[in-house]
Amino acid sequence: MRFLIVFLFYITLYRGGHTNNVIINDIPVLKGETYDIKCPSLNSHIAYCWVLSPNGTIFSLSPRVTNLNYNYTGAGFAAGECGIRIRSSSITDNGLWKCNMGNLDPVDYVAVFNVSVHDTPLVAKEKMVLLKRSTNITCETNNNTPLEYCRYVRPDGRGIFPMSESSTYSDFGITLQGGRCSLVFLNPTSLDLGNWTCIAKPITDPVEYFDTILIHNYEYRNSKNAATSAIFWILYILSVTAIIVLSMLILFKLRIDSRTSSQARPVISDSTSY
Repeated sequence: MRFLIVFLFYITLYRGGHTNNVIINDIPVLKGETYDIKCPSLNSHIAYCWVLSPNGTIFSLSPRVTNLNYNYTGAGFAAGECGIRIRSSSITDNGLWKCNMGNLDPVDYVAVFNVSVHDTPLVAKEKMVLLKRSTNITCETNNNTPLEYCRYVRPDGRGIFPMSESSTYSDFGITLQGGRCSLVFLNPTSLDLGNWTCIAKPITDPVEYFDTILIHNYEYRNSKNAATSAIFWILYILSVTAIIVLSMLILFKLRIDSRTSSQARPVISDSTSY
């Protein structure tokens, strides 16, 4: 879905002749914290810079602009740099932000940023995962804060430590220093279906954080239901067709019988002589 939105966004900008570059950057943010959106430097003087938020708000930026909720960040227009610092993130910040820079040329330089605001420092990379042979799940910290340790809890309550599993699960190159905890399913079974819990402790925090991941087989169920539905409709159409054909045959036979009976009926003539 995100790819489609960005693709359509790019096509719109391209057709309008307002950009010569579009790039995508992901910015994970913890709710309530300060974060920066830094437009890539042009390495040459820029005359203006503005940022469009997901809700349609336009922020016109310059080194002289200050606000209680945001301010300019960068080395100045002369250095070709521009960015916005949001003082306190909120859920309404979720979505695509667009940074526009230019130097009075008819073509702007545009960069797109995907901001995702989370309630905790630990988030699941995917909230819903389809169970298959190559299934793997991952949770990670915002800004790649290193983890002290991590574990998963299976839907049946069994605790699984990725680094200690071998035959059923694997750590998939676990990178605690990079703030990521992954689990690979080597031999998926029905026990893996349901809500998994990822639990981890960043080295910068005294407490653990967690997030949930739903592992499902809806694709299989949907395909099975689709096949069942298709069979039902095929049988229904065949039954209706058979009834129509049978009705037409019966009607045709009745008409033939009616004509035969009419032709075989004796003709009574008046033989009275005068």
